Amino acid sequence: MSLMLANRYFHASRFDDAVPELRGVLDKHPRHSGAARKLMVSLALTGRVPEAVALAVRFLAADPEELLSLTPNEDPRDYRRALAALRGGGHDLSPAAGAIGAGIIQLFIDPSEALVQLDRGLAHDPAPGPVRALRNLVANHVEAGHV
Repeated sequence: MSLMLANRYFHASRFDDAVPELRGVLDKHPRHSGAARKLMVSLALTGRVPEAVALAVRFLAADPEELLSLTPNEDPRDYRRALAALRGGGHDLSPAAGAIGAGIIQLFIDPSEALVQLDRGLAHDPAPGPVRALRNLVANHVEAGHV
């Protein structure tokens, strides 16, 4: 699996194609935060929000600074475009999944806004356990002033 190919798919909004490539990168390099960020976004945009939440919890619990800090090679506009794509519709997501997906993408744009979106998702989510854990990790990060 190739990070270069995964990045091409991600930049072309071919999120379904990006998922297996990004998983392959993480299999070889389990701490690759750039691949993790893009995989979370790709999973959210392809309706696999619970998987995106689990990955976000895993990475945030291990090293929130590493996950939330974009590298110089990453363009924040990629995450804004992904958020616009999610909000633009065309995805078969429930209101809870849409808000949670937006919260995950917002982690890399504005963690304070991610909290708002995660709270919105929690208001609709019948099984909020993992989402509540994610929300609490983000809240701890924001409250510590790391935004």
